Amino acid sequence: MRGIWPELTVLAIFGMSTIIYLGMFGYQFESLMGAHNFVDRLYLIPFILILFVAFSSTPRPAAILFVALLSVWGMGNTYTRHVEFQQTYAALYALAEEAEETITVNYPPRNTVDLRRGLRYGDFPDAEIHIDVIEGGIDAN
Repeated sequence: MRGIWPELTVLAIFGMSTIIYLGMFGYQFESLMGAHNFVDRLYLIPFILILFVAFSSTPRPAAILFVALLSVWGMGNTYTRHVEFQQTYAALYALAEEAEETITVNYPPRNTVDLRRGLRYGDFPDAEIHIDVIEGGIDAN
């Protein structure tokens, strides 16, 4: 990007994005299934704005390639976390279908009783099934 205005615009986008998103990252702690499970897609709004600025001014192929690579990285992270998230719940639902009673799952961030599926989530350290909130998946004790 050439000229002072496109550069200042990009700096302003980065600055505003940092202020807006900074408070969101503290809640994730790299846990797979927290409330901010898809924090990787937060790059989309600044990405689109910067891409617009890059294409509006005289574009440099290297800058556009850099932004495109960041986009692919963010989309890949979002997709893999979503797949892990869905596989974990599918496995829990399959276990619940096989069981005749309600299954208790240790997952402290969520305190829920799903009577329809026969699952109870919450802070149950003695439960036989634990959800690994760091790596995803089910840990059976």
